[in-house]
Amino acid sequence: MISGFTVEQVFLRSRQGRYEALLVLLSPSGAPHREKIPLAPVGKTKALEQLARHLAFRSDVEDVAGTRLRVESADGLQDDAALRRLFVSTFRRASEGDGTWA
Repeated sequence: MISGFTVEQVFLRSRQGRYEALLVLLSPSGAPHREKIPLAPVGKTKALEQLARHLAFRSDVEDVAGTRLRVESADGLQDDAALRRLFVSTFRRASEGDGTWA
């Protein structure tokens, strides 16, 4: 039984030298919830890892396996399969208790 949010979509965009993530979370009842999370100015890959760890340590986020990850570029929004795999694996490692933020 799912007791927390699942992450449906992540939109990663760069704003003024920093990244921010726009999230669409689904509650167990199916109601969407939207959040904006500012991330450190450390590059796209590191920012996404930071987001995954942040979500893993939250008690109200249950799963990211079905997440669609889109990155904003000059050409619009692009799906990025490699970053999605990194996001999911980082979330799983952190939620399994490796205990590291770095």
